[in-house]
Amino acid sequence: MKIAIVNLLQRDTKKQMGVTLSPVWEGFQNAFNKIASSRSDVKVKLIFPEKSEFAVHYPYIEFLNNRWFVEAAVKAEEEGYDAVIPGAATDTGLHLLREVLKVPVVGISESSFLVASLLGDRFAGITVFERLIPPKERNLRFLGMDARAIQRKPIRSCNLDLNDIAHLFDKNHLQSVIIPKFEAVAKGCVEDGADVIVALDAWLGPAFTFYKYAKLPGTEIPVLDPVAAAIGMAEVMVDLKTNFGVNVSRALAYQGADQETLGKARQIYKA
Repeated sequence: MKIAIVNLLQRDTKKQMGVTLSPVWEGFQNAFNKIASSRSDVKVKLIFPEKSEFAVHYPYIEFLNNRWFVEAAVKAEEEGYDAVIPGAATDTGLHLLREVLKVPVVGISESSFLVASLLGDRFAGITVFERLIPPKERNLRFLGMDARAIQRKPIRSCNLDLNDIAHLFDKNHLQSVIIPKFEAVAKGCVEDGADVIVALDAWLGPAFTFYKYAKLPGTEIPVLDPVAAAIGMAEVMVDLKTNFGVNVSRALAYQGADQETLGKARQIYKA
């Protein structure tokens, strides 16, 4: 089973962001390998779009970015991947991909909310940038999962900076700087009734998984990596399709265009 995770950003970020994130991409892949290691038949690979923009929290930029997200995922399907995960916890491009691809497409926020609801009574999500709170709260409401989250500020931010992001897989920096920021916010979530904390970001979760940070210290409250949840959900969806013939419904929301119509549209827009 081959699962593709489409990264939010292109591989080379130096020109666009002023910082090289190659160590983070390497850390992501190592974390994915660790997550998939429990099943010898599962391989998870980070793939990159041809073009991308960091600021997908702006709806218009997300609209522009989605084309390249979709094209990278279409290519992954053509290359034989069995499932695709859009690699942003805003679930950008998720519903476009679910319509156009034949393989299962699984969202990071979507999966984490569903899994968190199995782990406890009330969950809260902590993202890395405050500007990502509105789109993630919209996802929460769209999925009808707001009833399972804490009622006051169900999505919060630990406000990392670009230096923190660049050093996610630096163990010392993670433990001395990033985790204390995260736990300060998590404490407030727990006080407001959360018994599960979702590290609600494609950046943060894999670093936590890699360094085995899965519980708030001194508590029995789990910290959920949403990417691990999405990989697990993708495995389930592929197994359902392969072993039982159960796949995405094509009756209404995800019926999709026929191949002729799709081909004509792609020709018009040179996709």
